[in-house]
Amino acid sequence: MSDSIPIIVPQTRDQFVEQVRELATQNARYSVEGMGTRREHAAPDGDIQARLSLRAMDRIERMDAEDMTCRVQCGLRLSDLEANLREQDLALEAGPFLASDTRSLGGIFSEAPASPRGFDRGSLRSQLLGLSGLDARGRKFQAGGRVVKNVAGYDLMKLFVGGGGAWFTGLELELRLIRRPPMTRLMASHPMPLADALALWRSLRPAWIEARSLDLHIQGDGSAIVELALSGKPRRVSAWTCPASLPEDRSDPAFWDRMSPHASTSIPTHRGQILPSQSPAWIQSLPEGCQGTLHLQGSFSLVVDTASQARGTGLDPDGFSGTRMKTEARKLARRLKQGLSPLLSPGRLSYDTSCGGEGVS
Repeated sequence: MSDSIPIIVPQTRDQFVEQVRELATQNARYSVEGMGTRREHAAPDGDIQARLSLRAMDRIERMDAEDMTCRVQCGLRLSDLEANLREQDLALEAGPFLASDTRSLGGIFSEAPASPRGFDRGSLRSQLLGLSGLDARGRKFQAGGRVVKNVAGYDLMKLFVGGGGAWFTGLELELRLIRRPPMTRLMASHPMPLADALALWRSLRPAWIEARSLDLHIQGDGSAIVELALSGKPRRVSAWTCPASLPEDRSDPAFWDRMSPHASTSIPTHRGQILPSQSPAWIQSLPEGCQGTLHLQGSFSLVVDTASQARGTGLDPDGFSGTRMKTEARKLARRLKQGLSPLLSPGRLSYDTSCGGEGVS
């Protein structure tokens, strides 16, 4: 992407709306970002004339500890929200996420990175109760609401999560919260050959249905570490018998917010979803030297040398994702994008997929 494309940073919501409407009257194509930390790792923006940043829109609009919901501007950093939630004895169920001090809430939801607790109620989609947004021509809309069960109208929240800013711009998010677990316990294996670690990970899955996470951390040297996390009241958490295969056993309330010390700290180049039953073949197909994590329900994120070739997994050496959008889905997505947002980030259909050089106009 060219560094010459101007980055515009509106200071208020009204200024942002004005700027979008001005670009629309010029028929100018543009993209929207938070802090811009993942710009080089998403699909190309395409032929755009401007970038708009939400980084100045970083306030908590409302915090309701009794209702366990909050409303935040999309430019708010995750670490700032987490610090506020700790004071209220609240937390987001999804996470933890890499580099929370440099990631905006809008950017995280738009990217929808894999996370250890990202299944069932811990998925990012489950955290989002509603949003206020802006279409590509500056028309404002509201979707969802403050209640946990809200099915009125189209489910635009799911279109936003993982969309990479392709469909519309999120300005404010209504989030579901939980009471902060008073204790988190981490149990981990020693490094072992990757095949042995995978066998251990598979054997533990059916036995730990109450786990917050069960991760296979691939170390990049042919070894891997299996890590199990439990959270809840200290008495209940400490009552679980640690498997002999997981000799490292530590407990601390702060573990809820921290990335695992065994996880890669590099920005993933590939991600996707597999069936856990397919994990042996998937592991065999990975290129040498890759690092990453395979989570409980089969979501994964990897750091792969883009010059390496994966064998039979769908890993694309050019990056973006471990999965590809099928032809019919791509056609539908292109039609939907052209109807909703022909001016917004024209080269992208989601965070993980581009238009294959064909554009959407």
